[in-house]
Amino acid sequence: MLKRTISTLAAMVCLASFTAWAQPPDFADFPGDERPQWGRWQGKRFDRMAEYLELSESQASEWQTLVDEHTETGRARWERIGTLREEFRRLADTVDPDLDQLGQIALDMHREMETARSSQGQLLGELEAVLTPEQADRFEALKAAREFAGPRHRRGPRAGHAPPDSN
Repeated sequence: MLKRTISTLAAMVCLASFTAWAQPPDFADFPGDERPQWGRWQGKRFDRMAEYLELSESQASEWQTLVDEHTETGRARWERIGTLREEFRRLADTVDPDLDQLGQIALDMHREMETARSSQGQLLGELEAVLTPEQADRFEALKAAREFAGPRHRRGPRAGHAPPDSN
């Protein structure tokens, strides 16, 4: 009975190690690849979107330009929000915090977040303006499917990069 238990346990350990070993090659962070993990998949996601919407070369380049501009402004906005959060924490951890200043920082963070939300809607409108009516219908279907799927949740802290601009 003990031999059977030990051999079953050894088989389970082997199976678990083979499963971990069988991950795709781009699953891990490789030395020298400084891009955050979401950045490595971003190009593939854009390619799949362009293929699904059947974008022409000019449409794809215009989309890429719009997305790149939005990404840069969004990254700057997230850095500003991060700075405000750090300032808020630093001030809140003092013995006698200035409540007026804390309130002003909280309002500034709120305004930045609202600007980020409206910026996302503005980007979608600009992207949709590039599309033909048939492509716009497909794009609307994608947005509806995303809403139906619900919000994407992150698991745990993600240090080392600004979050993606998508909801």
